Amino acid sequence: MSAEGEGGEHRRAVRRVLEVLPLLMRRWERDARATPWPGELSGGLADALALGRVAREPGLTAGELARALWMSESAVTAVLNRLEGAGLLVRQRQGHDRRVVHLALTERGRAVLEETERLRLDQMSRRFAYLSVADLERLADLLRKMAADGDGGGPGEEG
Repeated sequence: MSAEGEGGEHRRAVRRVLEVLPLLMRRWERDARATPWPGELSGGLADALALGRVAREPGLTAGELARALWMSESAVTAVLNRLEGAGLLVRQRQGHDRRVVHLALTERGRAVLEETERLRLDQMSRRFAYLSVADLERLADLLRKMAADGDGGGPGEEG
């Protein structure tokens, strides 16, 4: 087949992906809003994502967290204020530059994150129950490949 023909098939396949993505995003958003988040996570999914990211990368700064979650710095500040107010994380100043603030979870933050991850895994396991293990592994591989494709328009960093 000619490269031009393959390009047309590729574009049609991309169009099919673009048609289904908004449907999935709306469904997952609805699921996230319906999730019975632990009471300390009044900000729902945004709070849960921030907790998870700080757990994986202790010492992260607020700006780094904003970039990792694709949120504005003001939105991340609101999330951090909620999480700190709930006793789930602390802001730590280190070194000689007092302007730089690093983030770390508290013991309570780690416990809430563990519960949150269990709830989210239960919810998504129900959502994906119709997929086989092989389908889920293939989906995970494809998503990893897309996340790693920095030159192809994807985020290009683990997110």
